[in-house]
Amino acid sequence: MAHPAQNGTVIPPELMNSYGMEVGASEYQQHPAPQLRPDDGASAPQVLLNRTHEKPIEYVPYPHQAPEVVPEPDTSKRKATILGLSKPIFWVIVGLVVLAVFGVALGAGLGVGLSNSNRSRDGEFSPTTASTFTFEGTATWGIGEASSTSVLPGLITSVAPFRGTTTPTATSVDLTATGSAPVTKGTTGVAANSCTFSTPKTFYIENTGFTEYCFTDWPNKGEAFDGKGNVTDLTRTTVYTFEASMAACLDYNDSLDDGGTRCMAVTYNSNLTSVIAVGQQGGNCFLKDKRGVNRQGSAESACAALVD
Repeated sequence: MAHPAQNGTVIPPELMNSYGMEVGASEYQQHPAPQLRPDDGASAPQVLLNRTHEKPIEYVPYPHQAPEVVPEPDTSKRKATILGLSKPIFWVIVGLVVLAVFGVALGAGLGVGLSNSNRSRDGEFSPTTASTFTFEGTATWGIGEASSTSVLPGLITSVAPFRGTTTPTATSVDLTATGSAPVTKGTTGVAANSCTFSTPKTFYIENTGFTEYCFTDWPNKGEAFDGKGNVTDLTRTTVYTFEASMAACLDYNDSLDDGGTRCMAVTYNSNLTSVIAVGQQGGNCFLKDKRGVNRQGSAESACAALVD
């Protein structure tokens, strides 16, 4: 069934739908087609490409949680080392080791030197402190006759036996410290010499003292120590210790007649070869009437003077 429109037009049923009336064709007016202006297309509509339909760029996450940090190379100069230690520390350690070795060597040397210097001399005694003991031996004399005196055992040879006593002190000397045993007979070789110190010392035979001067010589006819005349050799003999030479001086005095010149000093040389075999001195122990002025002697020479 047709329905009349508002303007009186009848609308057939086929143009109607359930949503209401549709607009009839008579309501639209036909317009003329658009005309193009000859403006070279300047006023033509611009065609814009719509890219909104393109898929946006997706960023694929890196498998690591954070970008890797590459450390910057160390441009500073690497310090040189020795055995894993810096140079200053290494040389400090080397210096300490050298000082330690030097200290040990120095200590050992001083210990040996002090040990040798502190060895007491056999037969050197103080008359007030130690006991008396006896030595036995023999001696060779240039003049007179042997009598009782004190010497080291086994180091003297003579034509006559003798016996004496001495009073010991705390010092002695190793007579074999030179590496070879001193000779005890004959006129060649080197005998014992206990005088090896630089300052004078006093040696006692019984209660008689001798002041010893090492590396010294008081030659015959040399100037006397007191300035009164010259030194004169009274006699000479062959002995094999410095102590025996001093004992020979006392024995000489014991054998004197009244008014004779007494022995007041001795000079001893332990090098028998140079003094007797080569030097033809007739002995190595020289008994003297007085002390002389000190002259430099050899390492084997020593002098002693009776203590006033």
